[in-house]
Amino acid sequence: MVREKETRLVQTKDAKVQVEDGISLEVKDAHLRLTEARDKIDVAKLAIEQAEENFRINQERFKEQVATATDVLDAQTLLTQARTNYYNALSDYNIARAKLERAMGVITY
Repeated sequence: MVREKETRLVQTKDAKVQVEDGISLEVKDAHLRLTEARDKIDVAKLAIEQAEENFRINQERFKEQVATATDVLDAQTLLTQARTNYYNALSDYNIARAKLERAMGVITY
């Protein structure tokens, strides 16, 4: 009877350690994903700036008749893709933040 209770106590302690390790891993993983998502936002902002400049240059070249309408459309497509990537990065960031809050047990409504 005593050995059985000691065995259960050891099993319970082991289970507690496993749960704590799992929570710790989940929080660390969520924090890493949040950091990565934040970095993607910065990269996406830079890509938008570059795409806007490329679009502006192609418009000016088209006005001077040294670029085709296709060049302008391609530049506009790149700008649209850069903006889409930015909004996807924002979405990923918000999801990562929510997962981190969940892992930490923070409830926000």
